[in-house]
Amino acid sequence: MSPIRPERIAARVAVFAAAYLGLFALALWSGALIATERALAAGAVRTMSALGDPAIERRVEVSRMGAYVRYDFSVSSPQGPQQVAAKHPFHAQNLVLFAALVLASPALTVRRRAAVLAAGLALIFALDTLIVVGDLVRAEDDVFHLGERNVWPALEALVGALRYSQPTGGAFMAPVFVWGLLLGTRLLARRSET
Repeated sequence: MSPIRPERIAARVAVFAAAYLGLFALALWSGALIATERALAAGAVRTMSALGDPAIERRVEVSRMGAYVRYDFSVSSPQGPQQVAAKHPFHAQNLVLFAALVLASPALTVRRRAAVLAAGLALIFALDTLIVVGDLVRAEDDVFHLGERNVWPALEALVGALRYSQPTGGAFMAPVFVWGLLLGTRLLARRSET
């Protein structure tokens, strides 16, 4: 099996970097990142309300703070209304990263590229929503002191596991890692055939 030439690797990396930077700049400029972040927050609140204590009413407002987002999270509970603000990196940039990886991948038909984008983006959106749920559950437990039973224990365990995966990219980036592995395996298989 002959090695892949360095100039081809460099060209693929350059295409990926250009796609990522271009998509990120477009998403930031157009407001798509903040809109997606608001959709993640709304989904997190709906999930917590459906699977949590019905006596707790939740609201989240999301605004942009430079390269970050600000979450203003408020709850109305039997203990009274409470509010906390927190600064987070854009969770939605994971969607941009995955889209750039797929768009920079060689030898994909338009149909296959669209299918992979749709499936991967939906999975990352769902995982990112759970990450936001984890952020809000932590605020309810640590800041508002609402206790352990503000959401179902199974949901709290799941979002807790995802929360601890964040520093390394972890589970919410699984579609990116899987796509990279599949792409690498396919490229190596193609090289061994020639």
